Amino acid sequence: MNANALLPLLYNAALLVATAVVFDTAPTRDQAHTRSLRMQLGHGLALAAVAAVAMLTPWTLVPGVVFDARSVVIGLSALFFGTVTTTVVVVIAALVRVSQGGAGALPAVAAMIGVTVVGLVWRHQLRLDQADLGPVRLFVFGFTAHVAVLLAMLLLPWPTALAVLRAVAVPMLIVMPTATMLIGLLFVRRLRRERTQRALAQTLEQRKVLHRELQHRVKNSMSMIVAMITLQRENYQNEETRDALTELHGRVTVLAKLYGLLFQGTIQDKGTASADRVQVRPLLNAVCESLGSSLGNGSFPVHSSIDDIEIDTGRASSIGIIANELTTNALKHAFPVPAGSETTHHGSQAAVKQTGSVAVSFTQSNGRYTLEVRDNGVGLPEGFTPQSAAGFGLGLVQMLTEQLNGTLTVESSSDAAATAGAAAAAAAAPAPTTGSVFRVVFPA
Repeated sequence: MNANALLPLLYNAALLVATAVVFDTAPTRDQAHTRSLRMQLGHGLALAAVAAVAMLTPWTLVPGVVFDARSVVIGLSALFFGTVTTTVVVVIAALVRVSQGGAGALPAVAAMIGVTVVGLVWRHQLRLDQADLGPVRLFVFGFTAHVAVLLAMLLLPWPTALAVLRAVAVPMLIVMPTATMLIGLLFVRRLRRERTQRALAQTLEQRKVLHRELQHRVKNSMSMIVAMITLQRENYQNEETRDALTELHGRVTVLAKLYGLLFQGTIQDKGTASADRVQVRPLLNAVCESLGSSLGNGSFPVHSSIDDIEIDTGRASSIGIIANELTTNALKHAFPVPAGSETTHHGSQAAVKQTGSVAVSFTQSNGRYTLEVRDNGVGLPEGFTPQSAAGFGLGLVQMLTEQLNGTLTVESSSDAAATAGAAAAAAAAPAPTTGSVFRVVFPA
């Protein structure tokens, strides 16, 4: 093997491998853009620049006959990028070679055309995706392409052609196929990475579609359950049973509204990450409207003052249920009806109040959320604490508050009047002179 031929070819091959590594680390692009004419021309110009760099360091066998690694660039361009890109590379490389002149100019152009034909034939006759090419196939492709290069040397005068073939045949058929294989493997790795990214994107889109469908089905099912509870409640005359179904109706309504908002947000955001968050205002407004119409009966309106806050669905469901339980508790116990016993929330004696209101607020300040439910009713028994309450509703509120890593506090009588007056005015509700305030505070 001629060392004078081997060393320049090795230098060219190393240069191409280094350039290919740079290409491989560049950001990937979507396949649809890669197929556009503009992108193909861009690839052609980039690969032509690589070929030109390789042609700047040729091995000159005899005056006018030079060899370099441009054939590797052209072959891989035809195999991986197609006709348009390769045409750009061949035209520019041919112009550069013709400008250099010499007896080898015509065989060099013929060699470029021959390598292009081999690459395009392999591209269109290949029975597998380019991303599935292995090292053996790439080496065989490089070997075949450079046989075409050697055959083009036969266009030289016969004695010169024989001398050239004896000098370059062995190194050409060892170094260049190896360089083709190494650079081709970098292209293959890039194609596999892009294919994996597309598969992940498709899987993610399928998950989003399934997620939206699941939310839609849950939303419809919850609405059906709410309607069934409403119908069932109308069939009972027993007040205790009707009250229990009313409380259940409120809890399920909260979840139904939450799923309705979640589904609506998913459709608007097309399944993006923000679709896993909901606005608190429409959720709590729905709770206030539902309870105001079902339990308030027009005499005890439920006012709301909700900041424009977006929160994750897990905490939103807890907030909605807490607001439902505390508002239900206020409407049931803060304003006893004349026909009932004259008692407060939990049994203390007090004068009956036949009118009043409940105010619900949700605010954010200093990195904390605050949910308040307050009324101007008959107040709480002396010494009352949430922990002393035996009802299911307050027990559920305490459990959900703990899940939110929050605290539940209660104020009554004059304490409530002093702290809730400004908030009640903001909610368009009368400032309480008596009554109670239930406050849940938890980190944002």
